[in-house]
Amino acid sequence: MKLLFVAVGGAAGALLRYGATLLLPPASPSRVPWATLAVNLIGALLIGVVASAVERVVVHANIQLLLTVGVLGAFTTFSTYMLESLLLIQGRSFGLFVGYVDLSNAAGLMLAAAGYNIGKQIAG
Repeated sequence: MKLLFVAVGGAAGALLRYGATLLLPPASPSRVPWATLAVNLIGALLIGVVASAVERVVVHANIQLLLTVGVLGAFTTFSTYMLESLLLIQGRSFGLFVGYVDLSNAAGLMLAAAGYNIGKQIAG
């Protein structure tokens, strides 16, 4: 049963991720990969909300798996983030590379913390 929840969540997360690539400009060696940056930052915020909320509200383990491992696991894209970072280096876009990595990590951490606090307030 747990695998089904992860699979359903994963399908939803993958579709959401693909939708982001349709809405934002494609990645290239000379352009910030906006879609990957956006989904990773949104995912950081949402994982914080979910983690905090499940500490305060009884959530069935399958729902937690659906949201965290399924939806957010498929929605966020660490492997894509690494590949696009490499492409920026290979394209000699060193300034974009440093900015992209710094922004992804600093903003991701801040959004995860913000999401955690939001989840606390939502869950009471």
